[in-house]
Amino acid sequence: MIWPKIHISRGLRIVLAGLLVFLSIGFSGARLDHDTCRRMLININNQYQNHFLNEQDIMAILNSQSGTPVIGTSLSRMPLKTLEQRLKSESFISNAQLFADLKGSLTVEVDLRKPIARIVRSGLPDNYIAEDGTILPISDKYVSRVILVSGSYDLPPQNLTDKEGGEEILELIRFINGHKFWKAQVAQLDINKQGEIILYPQVTKQRVEFGKAKDIERKFNKLEIFYKRILPEKGWNTYERVNLQFEGQIIAE
Repeated sequence: MIWPKIHISRGLRIVLAGLLVFLSIGFSGARLDHDTCRRMLININNQYQNHFLNEQDIMAILNSQSGTPVIGTSLSRMPLKTLEQRLKSESFISNAQLFADLKGSLTVEVDLRKPIARIVRSGLPDNYIAEDGTILPISDKYVSRVILVSGSYDLPPQNLTDKEGGEEILELIRFINGHKFWKAQVAQLDINKQGEIILYPQVTKQRVEFGKAKDIERKFNKLEIFYKRILPEKGWNTYERVNLQFEGQIIAE
């Protein structure tokens, strides 16, 4: 089939060209209108219910990084990766992601760290130890009820694992928190400069000389024997100290 040729007059071509320009400008204007951040949707993934930061805190961090309010700023010019890194630099935040859409919305996804111990030292401010070892400041918004860590052990400023022996201490705290009985029983760890640990129980009065954070499961198995077999027979307050450091022995005095 041969299609007939269609002749378009010069005047009609000018009109069509003008219409295309008008539509292009209109589309560009609509796109620029959507490019402006109109709303911020903040989702704080807080499965542990640690309310150290709220939506207002997240918004304040982003606004301070931008220098101007994020809402009303061009999304195409917004340094999303820089803003993500700014959020991640906050010690309470373990991860952050930012997404922009064509409707002018900026979605902010934030994951919070979980504290598993509180550091208490004479003459120094308290801190928390997070599950990944990060040293966290305390907050006036929220108090997390966790095991206490005291003593002369020299804690690093950023992460417990930065110091030799710190990974083992972190593993000990994780072990205690991971067992319902020990989490309820152990109230405090006192750690000296050499990394030797004394456990202070919630209920009984014995001082448990644990030694360094090694052979953790074996030592707790011995402590369980002490609690379940020896104390019921001898009396819960008969002994003042129990030593778990020697293999195959439980020394109680």
